[in-house]
Amino acid sequence: MVVPNEGKLKAKISPDIQDADQVQGLGKLKSSLIKAYKEVGVKNRTAQQKNKADCNKKAKERKFEVNDKVYLFCLIREPGRCHKFRSFWNGHFIIVQRSSDLNYKIIDKKGMEYAVHIYRLKKSYDQIPWNFENKRRPRHKITTKYRDP
Repeated sequence: MVVPNEGKLKAKISPDIQDADQVQGLGKLKSSLIKAYKEVGVKNRTAQQKNKADCNKKAKERKFEVNDKVYLFCLIREPGRCHKFRSFWNGHFIIVQRSSDLNYKIIDKKGMEYAVHIYRLKKSYDQIPWNFENKRRPRHKITTKYRDP
């Protein structure tokens, strides 16, 4: 939405308005709007900083390397099945690539590749050897499937 800011806030006065009270009223309106926009900007910045601080209280610093074994957090439930004792951590996956500080590409044993956020990953400390189900390492091509396994 385009809103007027301080620089573009100009009162257009038609030439047929010659009343000084109306001109003075428009000037007061302009100054009060400028003051309100500045105050709203300050309040938005302080609210954003507070929300960021609240969010970062529970955040854990996580770092993974390529070829680390990880579990993937998945809340998707299959319809018609009991999920009372279900684990939400699926695995095992291997990290193939670090896309950014927060996003990683992981691969499962079937060779499917997924792009996931770091908060959905948990390091696996199992000593289970990694074996692909099709007995060959898949090609690392980027897929556009961004669904949970």
